[in-house]
Amino acid sequence: MDGSPTVASRWLQRLDTVLESTLDRKNLQRIRNRGLALAAEAALFDRPPQIESCVRPEPKPPVAARPRQFSVTRIEKWRRDPYAIYARHILRLKPLDAIDADPGALERGIIFHEVFGSFIQNHPDGPLPPDALDELTALGREQFGYLGHASGAAAIWWPRFERAAKAFVATETARRSEIRTSYVEVPGEISIDAPAGLFVLTGKADRIDLKHDGSAEILDYKTGSLPRKKDVDTGFNPQLPLEGLMLRCGGFNDLPEIAEVGALTYWQLGGGRQPMKDQPAGSKPVADLIDAAEKGLVRLVAAYDDPDMPYMARPASAYALTYNDYEHLARLREWAFAEMA
Repeated sequence: MDGSPTVASRWLQRLDTVLESTLDRKNLQRIRNRGLALAAEAALFDRPPQIESCVRPEPKPPVAARPRQFSVTRIEKWRRDPYAIYARHILRLKPLDAIDADPGALERGIIFHEVFGSFIQNHPDGPLPPDALDELTALGREQFGYLGHASGAAAIWWPRFERAAKAFVATETARRSEIRTSYVEVPGEISIDAPAGLFVLTGKADRIDLKHDGSAEILDYKTGSLPRKKDVDTGFNPQLPLEGLMLRCGGFNDLPEIAEVGALTYWQLGGGRQPMKDQPAGSKPVADLIDAAEKGLVRLVAAYDDPDMPYMARPASAYALTYNDYEHLARLREWAFAEMA
C-alpha cells in the first residue's frame, strides 16, 4: 500500500488457501510465477529507463536583480545557504503559513521579547521598583491573553515564563548599578561601499545598555538555543558583531552618542531548569569580532557583486541552516546523496 508492505486482505488469504488445497504443487507454482512476472511488469511503469540525479543548484542571476539591502539576521542565512536568499529575495517565493497551525517557537519568542522589552522600556534607568516581578508578570499575562485560541500552548509556556521572569528580575536588579540607561528595540542602518554600489545593512537591537564607564553592551534575547561561539568566531552567526559594527559607526540614530562597544551578550530566557543564562558572543575580544564581521561583510557583498558568483545551495554542510524553507526547491536529497557517492 503506497509502496509499503501491508497485510493481505482476508479475501486474498482465503483464495490462497483454497488454491493450495485444490491445485497440485506444479500448477500452484506456475500461477505464482505468472503473478510475479505480471507484478514485475507493472513495476516498470514507475521505473524510468535511466536515473540521472540533478547537480547542486548554482543560479547566477544578473547583478541588477541581486538585493542591495539586508538585515543583520539575513547575513547569517546568506553565509549558510545562499540559495535560500536567491529563492526568497530574488525569486520572491514565500512559504505559506499552515492553516490553523498551533503557535510554535516563533510565537513564543515574539511574546517573550515583547514582555521583557516593554518592562525595560518602562524602567530604562535607576533601580527597579519593589513590585518589579509583579509588574513583569502582569505584562506577561496581558501578552499570554492573546493565546486564548491556543490554551494548550499557553499552559505549557506560562510556567517557563514565570521562572524566566523571576530570574530576569534578579539579574537585572544586580546589574542596575552599572547601567546609565537602556534602549529597547533600537533600529539602525549603515551603508558600505561595494563594486556594484552602496549596500545597506539594517538591524534592530533587542537592547543596548549604556554604562556609567562610557561603554555600551548590546543584548540579544533568545528563547531557544544559544548560538555556538565557534559560529560567531568564524562569521557564520554574525548578528551581534554586525550590530556592534552599526553602533561603532553611529548607525543607531536613537542613541544620543556613539559609545564604545564593551560587550556583546546573549540572554537565554528559556525558563527551563536553568531559567536564564547569559553568554558572550564568541570567544574573541569584542573589537576583534566586530573587525572580522566588517571585513567578512565587505568580502561577502563584493563576491556577490560578481555576476559569475552563484547562489549555491548549502555550500558548507557543517554550517547548514537548522530550519530552511527552501531545501525541497534545491532538491537537496537528490544531489547530496549523488555527491556522497
